Amino acid sequence: MRVGNPLGAGSGRTLNLASGGVLIETSTHVALPLGSSIELAIEWPMLLDGECGLKLVMRGCVVRIAGRRLAIQANQYEFRTRRLESTRVLAAVSA
Repeated sequence: MRVGNPLGAGSGRTLNLASGGVLIETSTHVALPLGSSIELAIEWPMLLDGECGLKLVMRGCVVRIAGRRLAIQANQYEFRTRRLESTRVLAAVSA
């Protein structure tokens, strides 16, 4: 269930990824306040069974901002299948 309107969308690259969260570097300056809810879709570099694309969808909150870098604490995450030709992103992407 989604509540409220998204503040924006963007792209970036993953610097550090763990089950507790992720550190990303965005392609532009970040204007989110600390504690903001965020949803990321990270394109996974490996294929499921060698043929099906995957993405990691992570929901959490922003715990640190330094310039274009965001640290996100994960509250929930799941893998989803994706079409290989798909380039649509939900928030920040890249793995």
